[in-house]
Amino acid sequence: MALGRRPLAMSRRGEKQTAKDVGGVQTPGSGNQRFAKGDVKSKGLLIERKDTARDSYIIRHRDLHKITVEALHEDKEPVFVIGFEGRGSFAVIPWTTYLQLKGLR
Repeated sequence: MALGRRPLAMSRRGEKQTAKDVGGVQTPGSGNQRFAKGDVKSKGLLIERKDTARDSYIIRHRDLHKITVEALHEDKEPVFVIGFEGRGSFAVIPWTTYLQLKGLR
């Protein structure tokens, strides 16, 4: 596979797996449509997913803010997923959501 195509293929695999995991669907064009945001949608969740073959991924506030605003417009919870090729995936969620999940709020 050409080097330039590897990240795209990795990203698509990650989105497909995420959609399967949450019982959702992939967003056409990975959320680049005006009225179809996020990479994956499921009942109650709007998910943005980033994949990397590297050992690190930089999370920027603007990316978290973007998915949060888009999720609020759709009355969904935002989730930012980072996939490390072959080494697992991690979800970043708002602190208030975490507290609710743990029954602390």
